[in-house]
Amino acid sequence: MSFQQSDKHNDLRSFLEILEREGHLRRVKNEVDDKQEIHCIMWELHERYHADAPTVLFERVKGFRVPVVKNVLGSFKRMALACRMPNWKKATKKDVVKHLVATFDARDKWLKPRIVDKKDAPCKEVIKIGENASLHELPILKWHATDGGPFILMGNAITKDPEWGHNVGTYRVHIKGPRACNVVANQMQDIGIFLNRARRRGEKEIDIAIAIGGDQALYISAGVKNPQIGRDNEFMIAGALRGEPLELVKGETVDVLVPASAEIIIEGKLSTQTEDLQDEGPFAEWMGYSGAVTKQPSIRVTAITHRKDPIFQSCISAHRYSETTMLYSIPFIRWYSQMREIVPGFKDLNMPEELRMYYAVISITKRYPGWGKNAIYAALGSGYGQANLVGVIVVDDDVDPYDMEQVLTAVSTRVDPELDIVILPPSTTHALNPSARAILPVREPGLAFAMCSRIGIDATRKMVDEYGRSRATPLYVERAPDQETLKKVREKWAQYGLDVDLKAVQIEQLAS
Repeated sequence: MSFQQSDKHNDLRSFLEILEREGHLRRVKNEVDDKQEIHCIMWELHERYHADAPTVLFERVKGFRVPVVKNVLGSFKRMALACRMPNWKKATKKDVVKHLVATFDARDKWLKPRIVDKKDAPCKEVIKIGENASLHELPILKWHATDGGPFILMGNAITKDPEWGHNVGTYRVHIKGPRACNVVANQMQDIGIFLNRARRRGEKEIDIAIAIGGDQALYISAGVKNPQIGRDNEFMIAGALRGEPLELVKGETVDVLVPASAEIIIEGKLSTQTEDLQDEGPFAEWMGYSGAVTKQPSIRVTAITHRKDPIFQSCISAHRYSETTMLYSIPFIRWYSQMREIVPGFKDLNMPEELRMYYAVISITKRYPGWGKNAIYAALGSGYGQANLVGVIVVDDDVDPYDMEQVLTAVSTRVDPELDIVILPPSTTHALNPSARAILPVREPGLAFAMCSRIGIDATRKMVDEYGRSRATPLYVERAPDQETLKKVREKWAQYGLDVDLKAVQIEQLAS
């Protein structure tokens, strides 16, 4: 493989070339088994390197001709590269969040996709229709020991509504046979909304395509919980991130557009009928639990197209540093903008990976009594807060919401539990929430809910009007050194003789 010297990329292959050049990619050349060996390798990498675990290309997977690549977007640096951020090598989560918020807010810079001819679409190099198409030819594996079967985990599911246009979402797909599978399509997601709109129109099925691989910007934009449903927004946001329109091509057997640079496209018909619901799961979820089995709509595969030598992109879940944990940082971006508008004194917002994105930390510049609780009610009463959150922690602007040590210090030193913790009664949440009580019975396709109460923690400094509890001292101020003196100490550091070669000390101790 010849390396390109620029950071320009437009598909999975060119993205991997950059990662390999920059030391982010590792290759496993020896054959790996399909019985959780890949999963265990990735799990161990996450254990050893945490969020710095590399992307891994497994070149030989037993029983398949197609290689598997894992953990492509498993760090915020690589997500920054996917977003075309020029400083991607040093990017942090906060940098990526700020960049995405700015991109999603600048609607005038969203770019409409460009339709290309079939001959110019790499995803059409091989076309298999009907009986010639088989999911079993692809390395779609049972990734975790507790999974209910093989799953596609990094597939962008593309559906279309006659009024609202295309929607793209990264929903997992449970394989049931060579041309049969089902997809998570909850009604709180756009795919579920499209599905039920079609059912109410009397349609028995809708077209769907699942794109695997391709430009990584589409995975980023597909994760957005956009309040303006459909209208091809995900394609347009991907174009904005790319700095040029995303290239799309018409499906072979479905009336949807698909990314031309994808490695693999699976086309099919998604049933709207209740009698076609099938068990989906269990699956090792991003929050670290094996999720419950739910009823989800089935897909009848009609065609598979792919490159001549495709690469199957996937990930693992459940580990606290896995790629899915990173990707779950994306959906709250649109919510970030909403909170910025409605939370009094809003300064910043984080969904910590340590809390598996079920808690939000919101920092505010507090000017009046009660603003901490106002922020709690605004967050938990919003659409995203209602659908996804278990709790909200509100802190002052002297606390970095991306630093969990600071957040927990604020919780432990600024919270009187009786006065500063709010408990909201149970309301509907998504069915996979492990904190929730029993899943409600499914009444129609795409409708799977559970019930869960919510908690709000006001960890702001209290003003005198809040039960006479004025706490005016900023966090850490007592131990913060004088900055001018600290600067001088750092300049003279070598003179103090305090640096110790611990390895040399250990050798000396052993020798004695």
